[in-house]
Amino acid sequence: MSNTETSLPSNRRGTPKILIVLLLLIAAAFTGYFVWKKGQSGRSGLPIVRVNIVTWPGYGPIYVAKAKGFFKEEGVDVDCQIQENTQARHAALAAGQIDLVGITLESVILASSQGVPMQVIGISDISNGGDGIVAKPEINSIADLRGKRVAYPEGQPSHLFLLYHLDKAGLKASDVTPVPTDDAGKAGELFAAGQVDAAVTWEPWLSKVTDGGKGKLLVSSKGAKDILIGILAANRNKLPETNDKLARFLRGWYRGLAFIQSNRAEALPVIAKGFNIPEADIDGMLSGLRFIGQDEAKRLLGAGQGKGEFDPIARYEEELWRKARVITKPVDPSTVYTSSVIEQLR
Repeated sequence: MSNTETSLPSNRRGTPKILIVLLLLIAAAFTGYFVWKKGQSGRSGLPIVRVNIVTWPGYGPIYVAKAKGFFKEEGVDVDCQIQENTQARHAALAAGQIDLVGITLESVILASSQGVPMQVIGISDISNGGDGIVAKPEINSIADLRGKRVAYPEGQPSHLFLLYHLDKAGLKASDVTPVPTDDAGKAGELFAAGQVDAAVTWEPWLSKVTDGGKGKLLVSSKGAKDILIGILAANRNKLPETNDKLARFLRGWYRGLAFIQSNRAEALPVIAKGFNIPEADIDGMLSGLRFIGQDEAKRLLGAGQGKGEFDPIARYEEELWRKARVITKPVDPSTVYTSSVIEQLR
């Protein structure tokens, strides 16, 4: 007899079936309650902050803060998972299954255009040489990319990085022939294999291509101030109930960041283990970014001063997405970030 066909007998003491059913329902209710409670707090009983990040060392302070116990000292447990699938991250955040995502500003704008209630509450870093565009030796400028085959992952940070530089050179997205890839690493692979004229990629592919003599670095994110900004975003509809624990998370984050900056040698193996990337590679990747400190993050998000420096950046990036027809629904840039969490930090 299958499980679905099993009848519910009386127990040996002659308890009526209906009473057994009621007792089972009550037990199920209590079980459901405790499962729910477990989802709200970690083993320590502290509120838990669930985070999905991408593989980028700019989120290294999370692993350091966890390892050093900073989050627990600030009153939260943190569950950090790497999730590269964009739609999976969006769905989890929208459903309240996670509290934060670690991505980039332009990705938040793109998500908002798709109806995801995503809002920036913190800033992690900015690419500072870790991303770039490589091209064949005969290509000397961005303007020379007209009509050329360019590999890049559509709808990802590398895509906006390309749009940014095309716009600066007076070109449109349609002026190049796109060769879509899964990610920036794959774009670098295609270029190294000689299958495209240029690629928007990141380290270690930038070095592999240039050191191997297969191409030149046309432009990099070195010194950039308004592109490829790493952020931490929450579900804006749930901020009233998550605001306090997210502020505690940020306090732990900045303690982790301070440790990295003062104890880099000790922090490197912790970050490498978290991302499952060789320590030497993590060291090189960290050299290609600039962490954003608390004071700068407050200024960008406009804590205590209105719109903040994020506003014109978000407006420009939203405009680039629309011009390229990546998004068709306008996004109000002022809705994609808030200072309500970070301004609680002193």
